[in-house]
Amino acid sequence: MGVLPLEFAEGVSAESLGLDGTELFEIENVDLAGGKACGQSVRVVAHAKDGDIEFVCKCRVDTPTETAFVSSGGILPFVLDSLANKG
Repeated sequence: MGVLPLEFAEGVSAESLGLDGTELFEIENVDLAGGKACGQSVRVVAHAKDGDIEFVCKCRVDTPTETAFVSSGGILPFVLDSLANKG
């Protein structure tokens, strides 16, 4: 819910970047308009206790339905908005 699916570039992993799960992640703006997010390269900065780690991932919002979910803030807000708009 509200999670942006990202894929590491080939040959890159959390281990190779030295990520341990304690980082705070900053993700540049992802353009969800018109399905442009599919495969878009996204710059990520992991703010770690020992300094920042920058890398690029591929956005994996692959379908119009996934785009609608992410744009709404997740599946639950999407469903609630859909139900509210039906009434």
